Amino acid sequence: MIAVHNPVGCSHLNSYQSHLAPRFCASLGAVLMKAAGSLVCDKAPARNSQPTQIPRSPLSRFTLIALAVAFAPSAWAANTVDTHTSPAGSLLTSGNWSAGLPGVANDAVFTATTGIRTLTAGNLTVGSFNVTASTGTFSIRNATSTATNSNLTLGGAGNLGNGVAGTAAADLLFAATGSTFNITGPNGSGGTGTLSLVLGQSGNFNAAGTIAITSVISDGGNGFSITKTGVGALSLGGANTYSGSTTISAGTLTVNGSLSGTSSVNINAGTLLLGTSNVINDSAAVKLGTAGVSGGTLKSGGFSEFAGAGNGTGAGLGALTLNESSNIDFGSGTSVLWFSGIGTFASGKTLTVDNWSGISATGGGTDQLRFTSDPSAVLSQISFTGFGGATEVFFANGGQSYYEIVPVPEPSTTALLGSFALLALVGFRERKRFTKA
Repeated sequence: MIAVHNPVGCSHLNSYQSHLAPRFCASLGAVLMKAAGSLVCDKAPARNSQPTQIPRSPLSRFTLIALAVAFAPSAWAANTVDTHTSPAGSLLTSGNWSAGLPGVANDAVFTATTGIRTLTAGNLTVGSFNVTASTGTFSIRNATSTATNSNLTLGGAGNLGNGVAGTAAADLLFAATGSTFNITGPNGSGGTGTLSLVLGQSGNFNAAGTIAITSVISDGGNGFSITKTGVGALSLGGANTYSGSTTISAGTLTVNGSLSGTSSVNINAGTLLLGTSNVINDSAAVKLGTAGVSGGTLKSGGFSEFAGAGNGTGAGLGALTLNESSNIDFGSGTSVLWFSGIGTFASGKTLTVDNWSGISATGGGTDQLRFTSDPSAVLSQISFTGFGGATEVFFANGGQSYYEIVPVPEPSTTALLGSFALLALVGFRERKRFTKA
């Protein structure tokens, strides 16, 4: 491990923004670790290891100073903040911005003035788009009266990282606590031209407040990913086609549109809520929880995920992986969640099924948890709230068979049902005896 401490002739390194410090460590072939008063670069992470100070020789100091010069602040600089100063109007008008029309090296910012801004039959690329106000609703839409579409592109080559206070370097969108940020796909002026959101790179949609997107999110087939961060709410209402992963690290992501192109859904923490049925790519693997850190929750919201019509002809989700104890919540309504199979279930971790209202004895009830391949190997790690453990029921289902996981009734419930049956049998025999007499 290599530790760069303040007394070793390069204390000025600590004045750089912490989210840019990894570039310095990268120059040493290492990765960044945080330590009080230090930049700690770890070449071989070990659980109980301590940073080794660089010998305080003139050569060591010279080497560090040379590295500091090579990675000067100009190479580490974040994007330039560019604030929209008009309460409404076009985002394509240079005079409406504090630093002129923004580009990929700018963080576009809405501050205290709410309103609807427009991209009218034109395109704009920014490093990020941010709402820093603590209250109010801020919106972007296409307001053309024609059929001309508009594109808002987030990030790409030349993006230096988000430099707005309160954000992370990887944030492409940000809404502060108490604010609402709307990016609207449908046209607001009678035309048919829409507003699309284009990913120029992978990054975070940081909703400390609320972000609502009805624009289609695409990535040109580049496999760019979205990570939902922040404790607030993000909703996606467009028929999205971006092809990278979708990750929830905090808060709630509601899908009212679709994630037809996403390669996987990773609920590391927080919640994924279905806002309608069959919105996720049928082959997208679903991973719950972050090992040793936090669990995630998949909420059906009364909606279903399966392929085909009727009650389903195939899986609507890929394999299910459990990295940390997590939950599937069926909520109210009727839901069928059909996974292609089982991925890895971490040892000692439990998948808890909440608000399930199916038929425990035979399956095929209101709520159904289905798997195309046999899930028997992980039944001991699945529990249903209000019931005992789990078992499976096999259904031939024509050409596409599946296994439904159902709960085993609690022993007390089973005993009670047995008592009722016994009482009924005794009563029946007594009635027969008195009738004969």
